[in-house]
Amino acid sequence: MSGDGHPVNQGSGKDNSPPGSTNRAGGLAAFVQTGRRHGGYRGTTMSEFGRAVAENGNRGTDHGHGNAMMALGGGIRGGRVYGKWPGLGVERRYEGRDLAITTDFRTCS
Repeated sequence: MSGDGHPVNQGSGKDNSPPGSTNRAGGLAAFVQTGRRHGGYRGTTMSEFGRAVAENGNRGTDHGHGNAMMALGGGIRGGRVYGKWPGLGVERRYEGRDLAITTDFRTCS
């Protein structure tokens, strides 16, 4: 998949990671390493770029409503998903199409 969620170069043997994913991973790793050197850190990262649950007519996933957020740092109990999970059934989706938002990002810090 390309970074825009459309099947570009699938099966071509090319790296199909979203553009910038290597930079993003490197940035998060640097944040953690620097925080450890300075005695502690805490942060959150998210994207405002959600995706629709189902493919559209072009076999892509249009811009959607819900998304995910990651919390990093000391004191964060990892290895789990926090928040309410409404499911992916059509009746559970926002407007029958998108992942429902269950947590206001402004409440996470």
